[in-house]
Amino acid sequence: MKTAAALLVAAEQKKQLAEVAKQFRVIDSNTETAVVDEKLIKRLRSREKVSFDELQDGSVQIYSNRRIDFAIAAIPEQPGLFEWTLKYDRFLGYMAGVIENVDFVSSGGACV
Repeated sequence: MKTAAALLVAAEQKKQLAEVAKQFRVIDSNTETAVVDEKLIKRLRSREKVSFDELQDGSVQIYSNRRIDFAIAAIPEQPGLFEWTLKYDRFLGYMAGVIENVDFVSSGGACV
């Protein structure tokens, strides 16, 4: 019987990134992996090989029930992975986009 670590390594070696994202959970919760690094998104869309470390370093976890609120979009070439479409910066992280989104909605804006 393979350990969880061995299964994770096997999935990474097979480039099953959605499986890696699903299995690598320190705290099991209902979240989605949203890739925030633009260069990494381009590589994923062109189906380039991406290591587990690159995926982990270039993404954040977003609660699934906030997927619409935060406008994360599926990356069709990589089922199970999503693209962060709001503002992102090194200091605030994805909260930079969340804050702008909250300000937009609270000032009367709406997303359709």
